[in-house]
Amino acid sequence: MNRHRFWRNAAPFSALAIAVWPVTASWAGERLPVGLVSDSPAFDRACTNYYRQGNDPDVVRDAVDEFCRCLGAEYANAGLGEDALDFFARTLSEDLTTFIDEYPEGDAWMQQSFAAEKQCKNADYGENQPPPENDFPVEAGSWGGVVRSGAGREFSRLTSLAEGERITILENTGVIDNDYPWFKIRYRGNRQGYQWGGIICSLDAPIDGTFETCP
Repeated sequence: MNRHRFWRNAAPFSALAIAVWPVTASWAGERLPVGLVSDSPAFDRACTNYYRQGNDPDVVRDAVDEFCRCLGAEYANAGLGEDALDFFARTLSEDLTTFIDEYPEGDAWMQQSFAAEKQCKNADYGENQPPPENDFPVEAGSWGGVVRSGAGREFSRLTSLAEGERITILENTGVIDNDYPWFKIRYRGNRQGYQWGGIICSLDAPIDGTFETCP
């Protein structure tokens, strides 16, 4: 079962301490460790079982625990509570179309779930190649445009920068959009957010993934 096949519009985080305790769950006749990665044991069990069964080819079995911990952290950062996590547990173990109507916030939760999956896969907890290595942080400029709360257009808008405004690139997220990656940046003091590389320019030496050199 692949939960994505039941969903057609998968568009568009206070930190939570994520603890890990050894618990067990049965899978294919084995007793396998399940990391407690959230405040919903149902989600923890369903997440590890779902991805260990190979339902998502982008997540390798050896990385399942790390991937589920990453999802738990993303959901916590998004402010999602136990109700949402229990809903996700059902999407990973049941036919979504049979119960989606029971959850008024189900549509929004599914969008956040797919965004979290995208983030975690690009954190190299799947088969994705790791982001290019660069010497960060590095000073750069912006051609002007939106700064978002995450690496993708589906994330909320934090602000807009003016053309020529100076920024500091903190990391290349590896999330590619129209041939350019999304970068985590620092701007206007110590504020942080994400901006698309197609509207970032280098100040001196070229920066891989940015558009040209600032004037």
